[in-house]
Amino acid sequence: MWVVLSAALAVEPPVSRKFVNPMGRLTLGRREQLTTDITLADLDADGDLDAIVANGRHWAEENLVFYLSGGGYTVGRPLGALMSTTYGAQPIDLDRDGDLDLITGNDMASNRMFRNDGAGRFTEWGIFGEEEAPTRGLLVADLDSDGLDDVVILNRGTADELCFGGTVPLARCVSLPGEAPTLDAAAADLDGDGHLDLVLAHHEGHPNRIRFGDGQGGFERTTIFPGKGGDTRAVVVGDVDLDGRVDVIAGNLDGPNLIYLSDAGGGLLPPIPLGDVANATYDLALSDLDLDGDLDIIAANVHTPSMIWFNEDVAREWRPVPIEEVGYDSYAVAVGRLNDDPWPDVVLGRSGDVNAAYINVPASP
Repeated sequence: MWVVLSAALAVEPPVSRKFVNPMGRLTLGRREQLTTDITLADLDADGDLDAIVANGRHWAEENLVFYLSGGGYTVGRPLGALMSTTYGAQPIDLDRDGDLDLITGNDMASNRMFRNDGAGRFTEWGIFGEEEAPTRGLLVADLDSDGLDDVVILNRGTADELCFGGTVPLARCVSLPGEAPTLDAAAADLDGDGHLDLVLAHHEGHPNRIRFGDGQGGFERTTIFPGKGGDTRAVVVGDVDLDGRVDVIAGNLDGPNLIYLSDAGGGLLPPIPLGDVANATYDLALSDLDLDGDLDIIAANVHTPSMIWFNEDVAREWRPVPIEEVGYDSYAVAVGRLNDDPWPDVVLGRSGDVNAAYINVPASP
């Protein structure tokens, strides 16, 4: 999916870190799941990060909510009564009551809304968007500048949809131009006009694309990524070279992941490979994991170990460190502080295995 985290401007000397799952106990349940998305957010207003786990892919499964308690995700419950073919689950304050509700994006099934009672308990609230679309993800952002979050429904094979926040949430939806299969998206102001733009990861040979926003929910002006791309499954945005402009990282299935630094005109420079081998990356996140003032890249990989790419020299050098000892089919990654120390931790969502959290600790000398 997509995570945008900021880093401090001053770059400090790097501190060597590693990620551990003590005794294998930091899991989100013990059942193997077909997980497609994991998002961290404070759902029960207790000040820590709970986890929303989207399950299913093409086969109906139960979505789950886990609450951080006792140093791990030791308490959880199903999200709703229905199983579904879920590819994405995102927090959003639909009713503007100050707590986070949830939405799910489902493959060839209705996308659903769930209302939070303020204590992290959810009741189904309705559906939104086209009822039976090949949905592959959801993006939440205020795209029409009215102070309310809107939702982009990412579809593989039909046009993406933009559903607007309002008094009746997500009731008004419009199709976005084009029908290239979209697997992931991120929102950021790339051209510096004060409006959010859409960065879209396309599939099946279609070039990745930027749709420039007009601040009113329109996205007519577009451009494609420069250079030769890949079979992209994930995009993430953030300022990795600390020049004050938003850069783009593409996670690819069939080749190295690619870094696109931004230029002064709001475009992207030719890509820089992240390593020299295919990573089979399905999801990306950005965070300053070593607290040295710049953003590091976290890649959830399939068949090979998921990786941290530490930003060692303001995007001029990247140091890879595996999160896992062996490769799982990791479809999702989320980053956040799971304990009382200042270091961000990592949660991996796996397809066909147990989801797990990894704690950020000092590496051995």
